[in-house]
Amino acid sequence: MRILLINHYAGSPHHGMEFRPYYLAREWVRAGHAVCIVAASASHLRQQAPVMNGQALQQEWIDGIDYRWIATPRYRGNGLGRMANLARAGALDPLDAVAVRARAHLVGVAGESRVERR
Repeated sequence: MRILLINHYAGSPHHGMEFRPYYLAREWVRAGHAVCIVAASASHLRQQAPVMNGQALQQEWIDGIDYRWIATPRYRGNGLGRMANLARAGALDPLDAVAVRARAHLVGVAGESRVERR
């Protein structure tokens, strides 16, 4: 099965927190599934941001997991900058996969719903 996990703050052992999406995906890969995690490039939780090289979308493979980083603006605190970062989820790359939504905020759900309908 192909699984798409959408989590704004998803991290990895290389990038740092948040680890739950990584560990779920790692177990799905071990079970034989193809897993893609879609996440924002900027997050207040990670210690190391993904390298975007000026691209709107960057792909990175970590432990058999296909990460798709969406370029999002950096932010500080809980103000408008963070809202702009969250809203960037509308630019998701549609994939033919089962979508697992793991979002802590409602901002960006419309973009994810568009992906799920495809």
